[in-house]
Amino acid sequence: MSPNVLFLNPPSPPGASANREGSAGMGVLVEAAGAFTYPPHLLASCAAVMRGQGWHVSGLDAVGLGLDAAHTLDTLPATDLLVLPVSYGTLAADRAFLNELRLRKPLLKVLAIGPSLSYRQVDHVFSDLVDLMVAGEPDLALPAAARRLLAGEEKPGRVINPYELAPAAYWPAGLLADLDSLPVPAWDIFAGTSYPFLTVLSSRGCPAGCGFCPYVAAQGMEHRIQSPARTAKEMAFLARDRHARRVMFRDPVFARDRSRVLALCSELVRLELPMAWECESRPEHFDASLLDALRAAGCDTIKIGIESGDPELLAAIGRVRDEAAGQAYLDHVIEVVNASRRAGIVCRVFVMVGLPDQSSQSLERSEAFLRRLQPARLHVKRYSWYPGIDLPRGGDGDWSNASARLVAAANPPEARWRQAARRLLRPAARSAHG
Repeated sequence: MSPNVLFLNPPSPPGASANREGSAGMGVLVEAAGAFTYPPHLLASCAAVMRGQGWHVSGLDAVGLGLDAAHTLDTLPATDLLVLPVSYGTLAADRAFLNELRLRKPLLKVLAIGPSLSYRQVDHVFSDLVDLMVAGEPDLALPAAARRLLAGEEKPGRVINPYELAPAAYWPAGLLADLDSLPVPAWDIFAGTSYPFLTVLSSRGCPAGCGFCPYVAAQGMEHRIQSPARTAKEMAFLARDRHARRVMFRDPVFARDRSRVLALCSELVRLELPMAWECESRPEHFDASLLDALRAAGCDTIKIGIESGDPELLAAIGRVRDEAAGQAYLDHVIEVVNASRRAGIVCRVFVMVGLPDQSSQSLERSEAFLRRLQPARLHVKRYSWYPGIDLPRGGDGDWSNASARLVAAANPPEARWRQAARRLLRPAARSAHG
């Protein structure tokens, strides 16, 4: 008889939101209840692999259901094995929950997963609370790890590189060698949750070498891609079987391989899926013709992380080669934002505060650039350090004033009034552009 495995997205701590999928799975904790969180993609992917190997799988998304620790532990059904994600960004919250879990269910076999476990700063924190840990990208190695754990073949608290368990499917760093080999995630196990979108991860890794990027820490510098046919198959499944009306691509540089993206767009146009989607990539990966192709295929939003409007700082953090390249980069950002407007695509621009050695003069340059840019949407994020990142920890202190300054520069009051007037006077145009 096949054993049962429960995939659990542990609860957020009181008054906070645990986003273990955030920052490429390195994790984000927001000190506010009900803040943005991604659906538990890693758990759904691992569950699909286990189901394909004959395991009985079920799921509980405590974050998506808004459960606290007590309700989560009361709700947990009996199971042979519990699989849950942990992350650097939610480290303290994850340890607190695992302490309560061990008090209530000391004999339950617990297996922890997540890319943060590739780093010693994380794995040693949980070695006394879980029975086994699988680092890197655990999906295809999970059945072997689970079998060894339940058979008593593993030393308690050990962390395993997936390459050790399934060398044919992995690179030595614990990264998947072939993204087409992954099944479509088993979103059905998370009944009762209601996210405004589901996610697709059709490529991983980035060779750009930015010193602040958690995606490289989690996924490596090699750009690994899924075939357009495999990605289109997953999109069709989400639209027709899961009735998803929106998909967010979690790829760090979705548009880096232009031929792949154009082939995918062509297939999505043919499929005529009743679903909108959005993607993220570096600004230099977009141009007017590619944006038109994306829009025709159902993309209504792109995300670009420009990080700063200061060419000198861009060079210092490894975003560009030198200051001259930084200026050319910012000029192209303006072109992309304007081309997005013409194509009917919302361009969400991300900038950072709290970067190492970010001065008041640098922030003033970013303000000036954002006044020129006037993006449709601006997101200001504070720089967070993660294991595997080259840059040192960022500046201390309250950066909320700097964030407010950047938002005000990008969206002055008169611009907001003009935008509101356009929305009221031109509802047909709004509908046409999503």
